Amino acid sequence: MEVKPFDTIQNVKSAIYNMEGIPHSWQRLIYGNKQLEDSHTLADYDVHHESNIYLVFYVLTDLNTLNEKKC
Repeated sequence: MEVKPFDTIQNVKSAIYNMEGIPHSWQRLIYGNKQLEDSHTLADYDVHHESNIYLVFYVLTDLNTLNEKKC
């Protein structure tokens, strides 16, 4: 995925949503063992050309609904 140094993390998440359909609220981007904050830019985190940013899914669910047995 092509990004620019002054793209915000929010813009990167929007691009991921547009490409893959993953909602922003499910996305956590990790670089250098840090979770990237939406209002910062890639340059703020010193992300370089061909750096790897990791996408972690963060999905909340109600555990009670997972344990319900359906008849």
